Amino acid sequence: MSGMCGIEPPSLALVFAPPRWGIWSFLVSRPRAALVPRLPWAGLRRAFGPQKKGKLSTRRRGKLLVLDVGARITSANQKWMEVPGDEDDGIDMLVEFTDEDGNGIGKGLCLQLKAGNAHLTKRKDGTEIFTIKKQRWVKTWTNQPHSVMLVIGTFPEEDGRATGSAKQEFADVRWMEITSVLRRESANGTKPVKQIEFAGERLDMSSVRRWRESVLGG
Repeated sequence: MSGMCGIEPPSLALVFAPPRWGIWSFLVSRPRAALVPRLPWAGLRRAFGPQKKGKLSTRRRGKLLVLDVGARITSANQKWMEVPGDEDDGIDMLVEFTDEDGNGIGKGLCLQLKAGNAHLTKRKDGTEIFTIKKQRWVKTWTNQPHSVMLVIGTFPEEDGRATGSAKQEFADVRWMEITSVLRRESANGTKPVKQIEFAGERLDMSSVRRWRESVLGG
């Protein structure tokens, strides 16, 4: 059975969900605390350290963003789960909104995470541009049962390389709904889209709650 956002069921070892369950079924059926991945100590050491001076690897930047975004979603009392790497093809994280008692309500968002300043270029007028490197992502992002949010974490401008332990944090994490944008720009999938303007808002507890109210109201 396929899970939420077209992702296949996660493996037993990663999220402790029976293989026959879809991801969305797992999200709805488990308590919120069980949805926050906890890496063993050895896994944390492999993911983050010891870190030599220099540029963080793509994998480490990605893991750093997953944990950062997860903490922000948790702060809004909502559920989330990282999509396993071998099933990640344009969707990195699933969010399920909860009621006031913290129970899942079966509605949510699909997140695509991008870590690093290089994912955005800036025009002379200040407009930020996100380049879509794989056209199959456009199809993936426009054919989900829930809205897809593009999440971009950037490091301090003075040192986008994020060198040294003091620099291993994001200066800003923003998100933007891209499903409707891509459907419009692609004329409902009839033409390619190579880039979009990124006008994301800060991803924090308030914006998560606003999106919850928007989805529930819809």
